[in-house]
Amino acid sequence: YAYVADLASTNVRPVVLPESALARVLGQWVWSGLRARAWRADVLVSASTVVSPLFPRRRRLCVIHDWRHLERPEEFGRLQRAYRRLWEWSATRAAHAVQISPKTLAESRARLPRATMTLVENGRDHAARWDVAAPVPGGAPTVVTFGHAVNKRAGLVVEAMAKIAPEVRLVVLGARGGQAEALEKLAAEVGVADRLV
Repeated sequence: YAYVADLASTNVRPVVLPESALARVLGQWVWSGLRARAWRADVLVSASTVVSPLFPRRRRLCVIHDWRHLERPEEFGRLQRAYRRLWEWSATRAAHAVQISPKTLAESRARLPRATMTLVENGRDHAARWDVAAPVPGGAPTVVTFGHAVNKRAGLVVEAMAKIAPEVRLVVLGARGGQAEALEKLAAEVGVADRLV
């Protein structure tokens, strides 16, 4: 998604691009910068670490979520790692790089000493700090996690389910093909297949 905002009128125009690796690369590096120029945007904000260099540097802002590809390279494919090497270039050349957690801020400061950074913590990045909700009467407690990519580590959540009370179920969002099959196989191995959606 690309969101282009006219700050004077607070109009926001969502633009949906095709879902493919090529569309993502071209959208992040080229299309968003050209569209922001054509629409005379005040600021180009990227929810990713990549922000188009085709928009004035002093009005570019990117968001850094993590550096997992450097800490756990085995969870990423060769092309993903190669593409993510461009993150440091992009974040250093943006007017500002927003960090989503103190952990990310510390990691970014170590890697990007010349970047201008700000912490805008989303408050839900660390499960140990989550509020505990009261159970819904008659409803099964449910854990929800992302599984659309290997680096989301849904397998760890499946393994943890074997250690949680039997009435808790797990919903994995976005897992497809081989990733979904691997999670289903793992769930069967640890005895929680009947609780996995």
